[in-house]
Amino acid sequence: MANVYDILDTNLDDIFSHLVANDDVKRLLGNNLKTALTDPVPEKDWINDYLFDTPRVPDVQDEVKSFIMIEMNRSTPTPNSSKKFNILISMDVICHESVTRLEKGRRVYKLLSLITSQMKEIRTSSIKGEFTEKGSSKMVYSNEFQGYRLEYSVTNISQDCR
Repeated sequence: MANVYDILDTNLDDIFSHLVANDDVKRLLGNNLKTALTDPVPEKDWINDYLFDTPRVPDVQDEVKSFIMIEMNRSTPTPNSSKKFNILISMDVICHESVTRLEKGRRVYKLLSLITSQMKEIRTSSIKGEFTEKGSSKMVYSNEFQGYRLEYSVTNISQDCR
């Protein structure tokens, strides 16, 4: 049987893969132009360039772009079961102030909308159960980087994880 940390590690990889399966998410992350949604999907190294598994404050000079940072903040066994864990996930979506505007709308809100839709549909071999949205809050990393934190909870069944 997998332990909770193996489960969390696999869950993060699956969430990252699920998010970058959406071409619009990749366009918004990998293209700083206002026309990002109508431009071709850029070829990038998504994980560790745009998607992170720990919080970080981007360099305001060298990293003029958007980011998604995902953390598994808390895991607790469910009552009456040693095989199920309640896991709280935080997802920070931040943009540099100079890449916020799109032709129509704002990059951070488009990303939030896409992520919210993606999380409703996520089903992987390691994630058993639905993600329940717990809300969002404004995040200010610096004068140049701002965005929102989305919070989700999910219950996993450890014996079904790979």
